[in-house]
Amino acid sequence: MIGYNEIPEIPVGDAVERSHGCCYKLKKGSQCPFEVPEGHDFCFWHDPETDKSSMDARITLTQLCIQRVDCAGFELSGLDLSKLRLSDGRFTYANFSGSSLEYCDLKKGRFFRANFKGASLFRTELSGANMRSTELQDANLLRTNLDGVKLEGANF
Repeated sequence: MIGYNEIPEIPVGDAVERSHGCCYKLKKGSQCPFEVPEGHDFCFWHDPETDKSSMDARITLTQLCIQRVDCAGFELSGLDLSKLRLSDGRFTYANFSGSSLEYCDLKKGRFFRANFKGASLFRTELSGANMRSTELQDANLLRTNLDGVKLEGANF
């Protein structure tokens, strides 16, 4: 089982047994595979109140992307995610508001309706990413590679 106050173990998937699952519903209606403790509704990644600033969380987030785990709706606001390689990541509806994503590799990522309000994307690699309907108000896009990025409906 994946505990609430610890970084989720890798790998994860639909076969994870849990006594109390996260209330976040993924795109196809399936439930998030991470466990939550009694009295909480969301797992480590979907709870906006949980501190995710540790190095272990950064490493685990990278591993989740490598394993192509759906990171939809992850609450990552205010984090320093600079220099991470999160290419091909699935981050639809994720909250990156106020996060530091400088020098990140996010190419071909899926960020439909993600929130990057006030985030720093300085020199971030976003080529080929799907950023349709994203929130980019007050985001720092200086020297960001936007080649082939889908930005229809994005709010600047």
